[in-house]
Order: sequence, then structure tokens, then C-alpha cells
Amino acid sequence: MQFFRAALMTVFFLAMASEASASIQTKGPFQDPARYGAGWTSAHYDDVDGCIVYLQGHVSSGNPDNSVRCFYPKTEKFVFFQEDTESGANEIDGDGINSRDNQLSLGIPGHGIFITGGAYLKDKPYNWGFFDYSKKKWTHRGPSSNIGEGIIGWGNYQTFNAASAWSKKRNIGLIFNGESSGNTKRQMVEVRPNGNGTFRTKELRDVAGTPNCLRARNSAIALGDWVYFYGGICKASGKMVDTNSFYRFNLISHSWHRLPDAPYARRMPQITYDQSTHDIVVYGGGKNKFTPSNTVMTWNVDSQGPWRDRTDEAKMPAVKMPNGAYDPKTGFHCYRGGLYRDGTSGHVWCMRFAQGPGSVAKKAPPPPVPPLANTTAYSLPRYGSDPGISTDNVSTPPPAKTDRVSLPPPGAIANFSARRESAPRAPETDTVSLPPPSVISTSPTGERIPTPPKKSTAKPNSSNSISSTAATAMGTTQPKVIVRDIPPVSNRVSPVNVAKHMRFTEATTGDRRLYVVSGDWGFADHWPQSGRQDTFAYDIFSDKWERVVPYCTPNEQQPRHTDEVVQAWDTKRNVLWIGPGVYYGPKDACSGLAPMMRLDPKTKRWSRPEQPKLPTLLRSYRTATQGLYDPSTDAVILIHDRHTVEWSVSGRAWRVLNHSPGGMFSESPTVRIGRWIYVINERNYTLFRWNIDTHIFEGLGGLPNALRDGDHDDHGRVYISSLGPYIAMYQEVDKDMKIQSDMYVLDTRDMAYTRVKLPDGVRGNVFTWHSSGWGFLFGGTIGFDCCKNPMRHFYLIDLRQFGGTGESLK
Repeated sequence: MQFFRAALMTVFFLAMASEASASIQTKGPFQDPARYGAGWTSAHYDDVDGCIVYLQGHVSSGNPDNSVRCFYPKTEKFVFFQEDTESGANEIDGDGINSRDNQLSLGIPGHGIFITGGAYLKDKPYNWGFFDYSKKKWTHRGPSSNIGEGIIGWGNYQTFNAASAWSKKRNIGLIFNGESSGNTKRQMVEVRPNGNGTFRTKELRDVAGTPNCLRARNSAIALGDWVYFYGGICKASGKMVDTNSFYRFNLISHSWHRLPDAPYARRMPQITYDQSTHDIVVYGGGKNKFTPSNTVMTWNVDSQGPWRDRTDEAKMPAVKMPNGAYDPKTGFHCYRGGLYRDGTSGHVWCMRFAQGPGSVAKKAPPPPVPPLANTTAYSLPRYGSDPGISTDNVSTPPPAKTDRVSLPPPGAIANFSARRESAPRAPETDTVSLPPPSVISTSPTGERIPTPPKKSTAKPNSSNSISSTAATAMGTTQPKVIVRDIPPVSNRVSPVNVAKHMRFTEATTGDRRLYVVSGDWGFADHWPQSGRQDTFAYDIFSDKWERVVPYCTPNEQQPRHTDEVVQAWDTKRNVLWIGPGVYYGPKDACSGLAPMMRLDPKTKRWSRPEQPKLPTLLRSYRTATQGLYDPSTDAVILIHDRHTVEWSVSGRAWRVLNHSPGGMFSESPTVRIGRWIYVINERNYTLFRWNIDTHIFEGLGGLPNALRDGDHDDHGRVYISSLGPYIAMYQEVDKDMKIQSDMYVLDTRDMAYTRVKLPDGVRGNVFTWHSSGWGFLFGGTIGFDCCKNPMRHFYLIDLRQFGGTGESLK
């Protein structure tokens, strides 16, 4: 009877555990034929055979096993790639390396697994090795001294319990921290293949922003150019404590960025990435030191959070040291213990995430905007002193704090390797684009969506075009440039004379003309330089200018003598907003009004809705003079030196959010790509970005050296404009027209620059990238005199190779 009761309970438990929930399907257990013990070991997805490789194990229990097995989630079966060949403590009978615990392990997609380090390796002959997926054997193996600097060489306990990951995109492995002889170790090592099955290492020293608390037993995963690190233990005040901290490291700029802490602290968790939902998945690990946990947490990469606790949905068993991988063919994440709470260690459990809450499908529109700060747990960054120590009983959201974001030194990626082909490469299957390569916007907003990049079909016009030449080197392009004349001053249909600090804004959901009301320019009979109130529009297809709203229109609301002010196109209402910035007092009868004001191109009238006063920081001289409209939040967003400011269009309200670090952001142009706003810190010419939903602010490294004038003044500003995943950068001329600047286009998916070489004499002050794919370069004069040396021409630059709707121009 007792046996019957136990059997019945077992069947009931398995049935419950394998039942598919609404959003997560769980199945298991499946017995690994190698029944070794519970040490923290390795698992990697073998993309040659389409299975998950498990190997190595616990040796202190007296049953070492160096076999290599592969688990197929579809058939739920194991296959031996190599039988156990370890006959004694130091003897290998045939192929294989010595068994160990807690080794360093790097799975290299399409090739194999590289293993080194770990515990219980003293005096053993095969401390490292490379297992080849295709050959199903260890093609290289040897003692630790052959591997290289920075990883090995600490007696019986070589470095182990380090976080390690391999980037397929960059073909680089990264190992971070770890333990040696019971102490956490400060190390950060790049691993690169030699091409013959061996590897070379390079220690990265004194990387700015590296977490202060030395950690081990944490986990990592590489996605594109980034490596994400979660959890583990770290040594603080002489004690080892569990941490819930979450970071990512950029493999190009070598910059660290702290992300919001996870809900729970875990040591020896398993971190995987779901290619279907774009979620980082964290499972299991020890809580309160070594108590097994069944925690499942997810973090969406596209939206950069927030963290979601999925434990109740998953119904996975509690496990102390899971090891697992993701199978893209079936969508299952499969894990082997480690030690489960019930005392077993050779079982495999799997879970699969459906497209449900917290998951973002490929090519899906941006996720809904989360509530305002501190309304949902973990919806905002929780920065604090390192380590971030949490408990499992989180009942209220943590306070939203800020902390320093490590600023890469100027030029951190300035000496870039120009390697952009003339057409974008096909994306790699495991590469995550950060941010996602969204186009100008998606259909819910009604914004225009450019077609995929294609070869230019424009024919040069002998009378007004500068002919192009073929790219002279990889990463450089020299496009066709069309020269157009500025209409005569007497026509009064366009800006004339002096021209700088202007904002040309495309009506992307309207007539696609470029609208401008701001900047330094003017007619001689009114203002010599700044403060004109005429509103102009330009059609690049017909080459026609229009003075939409004349200066000082009687009995009409109109802007008040604008210089550098925010201009933003509202894609929901098809109107042009102008906002904070530099406004001058009247010198004539036309006083005008200040922000926020909007222009309706159909009625050709300005209006000013009722609104509260500007926030104090926007009433100072160093106000924010650049901004853009985000349709998801229905807000105009401005990046200030130390704050981000939002104007809710529907709510008629201002909101001010602090950000760190400070910088000279107020006058830098901004662009939106996906859920990120990109901006340049003009203090040291570095690129930053702000996440609209999570309010994460992070540095991306320095600009190319050619875009730096070093003066930090009104002249030489870098104008940026975006199209799809690309940002075009152009440095305006100085006051004496001495700068001859080329343009640079940055692909935000892999942070690769392309130099756009401009012909001699092509220069300007303001650049805007039209949705057609053509760049619009305007402005420039010699000195400040409005009339003695007026500008004569402006330029259209053929950048359709990067995208756009592709119309030809003459």
C-alpha cells in the first residue's frame, strides 16, 4: 500500500510538472545516462547536430565521468558523442580530457567547445581541450601551461566559477572574474581563436566602470556586440554575499553599463537567450548560499526590460547548479542538474516560452509604454552600491535611483575599423540588434516606412550635379551630390544670408516637405541674424520653396523670434511642434509667443494650446534646444545636460527625469531609433543613448576623430539625423567656413561606421536625412555679416544605399 501511494504521488507530480501553462510549457524529467554527481558543469547548443551537449561533472563524489553526451529536445533522447574514458584519477584511456568541477567553458557556434580551468586538476595531464562538433572528438588537449596568460596556473584550484560567453558576431570569448583558492579574482580575459583549434588570450586591464565588487559563480551570455552578466557572489567588506546585479559589457568600446537589478539574488544560476521572444532567461541557482531555487526570470532585450518573475508560470523544479542551453529548433531551454531539491542530479528538465506577456516577437512593433516611474516593480533602473543584495520576499518596488554610468574615454572607438560594405550584410541568426533595426516607425503611427536599401538609380545631371566615383576603399563611399541654388533674396521664399543653428523637420506623415522656422538667418530689412519668424517649407522632389507663414502676420499667433529651438513632427496629428530653446525679445512690433506652439500645414496657422509654465531648468540660458516626438508615449522629448524632459501632448504636462552622467547634451541634435534616443555629448564628442521606456542612459564610445573640432563652441557642432538603423553625422562649418568635413554613417546594430566622402566645396551648417534616402545639407556663410557674403547653394546627397523610399532626383 505504501509503495502504491508513493507511485501514485510520483505520477501526479510528473503530470503536473509537464502540463503546459498559458505562456510556458514545461516537460521532464529525462534521465542522463551518465549518472555523475552535482558539480556545476557545462552545456552548449551544438548547431551542427541540433542538440544540447552536456559534459564534465562532479569528481569529489568519487565517480568522475569525462563522457560527452548530446540531448535532443525533440525526441527527448541522449546520444553519446564520447564514452567515459577516464579510468583513474590521472589516466585517460583514449580520447578525452580530465574531469573536473566548475570549469571555464566557451561554446563556439558552428565549431565546438573550449574548456580550461576548474577544480581538482592538480597533476592531471589534460587540463584543457577543444571538442569539435563535426569530428565528435577532442582535436586538441594539453596541460594548463599551454593555454596562455590570465586563465590558469593556481595549483589544485585553477580559476573556476567565472562568467564566460562567446560572441558569434565578433568571434571573441570573454571570461570575467572567478575564484582561485577560495578567493574571488580580478580578471577579465578575451579569448580569440588561432584558427587551428588552439586559442590565445589577452587580459583586459583597468577597464573603466568595471564593477568594484569582485564576483564569481555568476553567469553570462553574449548577444551581438554585448555580453550580459547576472548574479553570482561577490566579496564585499571581507564577506561573500549573493548579488542580483545585472550588467552588460560592450565588446567594441570596452565600456560597462549597469542595468536594473534582478528581483532575486542567485549564485550559480543558468542564463540563456530565447531567439523567438528575444528574452534573456535566468533559471535556478542557489539562494541564501546553496539552497536550491526554482526561480525563472526574464529580461527582454529589445525593450531593455523590465525584469519579469515567471516562476509561477514555469513550475520548474528547484535546482542549485543548473547547466543548460536553448534549442532554436524546438524553442526549448533544457537544463541538467546540478543538485535538485529532491536530491537528484542527473535529470534534464525543459521549458518553452510562448509568445505571451513579456515576450516580443521578431519584427513586432515596439511594446506598450510602461506606467510612470515607480508604478511597477523593476520598470525603472535600480542602481545602487555594488553589490546589489536582494531578498526573495520583494513586496514593493525598489526606489528608482541613479548612479554613474561609466563614460568611455574620448576616442574609445574613434580609431574604428572602416568595414562597412556598400550594402548591409545579411544578419546572423544569433545576432541581436541593439536597438532593433526599426524603420522610421511602424504602421500604428502612420509614419512612412522606407523600403529596404537598394542601389541608386539616379542619373547625374551635367548642369547641376557633382558626379560620384566608386568607393576607393572598404568602408568608404563617395555618393552623387546635387547642387541647388538658393532663391534670390527678393523672392522671400527661403532662408537667406546667414544660416546656422536651424532645424529642418520633415513632415513624414504629411506632404514630406522640410519645414523650418528656427535658426540664425534673416533679411536685411529686419534682423541681421537671429529671430526671424517666417515659416518655410521645401519640397526636395519639385525643388520648390514656400513661405508658409509670413513674418509678423497681423492678428495671428506666431513664434517669438526663434533662434535655437526644438522642432518636432507630430505623426499622430500631422502638425509641427516648436518647443523650448533660445527666443529673443522683440525689436519691432512682432512680439510672438513661446513654447509649446504648433503649426498645422493644412491651415498654415500657428496656435498655442493651454499649458503650465516651463520647468525651471528650461528657463535658464542653457536650456534644451533639441527634441523629438515619440508616438508611443505621445510626448515631445528633450535631452538636457543632466535631465530628460518630456512634454505630454495629450496631457499638457511636463515631466523631468534625472539622468547620469552629466554632459553638454542641451544643444546636440537627437534622433530616435526604436525605443532609443541618441545624442552626442559635445563636451568630449562621445555618443550616448536614452531608453524611452526604461530610462536607461548609457555611453557608446567616442566619435571618429574627424568629427571633433575641440572648440566646444557654437561652431563645429555635429548634426545627426537617422534613417532606419543608421545615423548620419556631419560637423557644421566654423564661422570662417574653414572646415571641410566628410560625413560618417553609423550602423547602430553593430556600431560600424562608413565614411561618406564629400567633394571639395560641399559644406554646410545643417544636415537632415530625408525619408527618400537623400541627405539635405544647408547653410553657411563667411563671417557673421548677413548680406556681404551670403550663401549661394545647398546640397542633396545620395545616401539611398543605406535605405529610404528610393525616389530619384535631378
